[in-house]
Amino acid sequence: MLVYLVVYPVGRFLLEFLRLDSAQVGGLNANQTFMAIVALVAGGLLVYRHRQPKGL
Repeated sequence: MLVYLVVYPVGRFLLEFLRLDSAQVGGLNANQTFMAIVALVAGGLLVYRHRQPKGL
């Protein structure tokens, strides 16, 4: 599930550049900002979970 939460927002972030109807602030729209945050948080959780010792 965490892998999906990393991959999907990255794809969505990139596809948002193709939209013509969205308002932009600082070159990014609200959807891109939210997807970047979701991808970073999920990626951090994935790394944190991967570094946990096994069998505890």
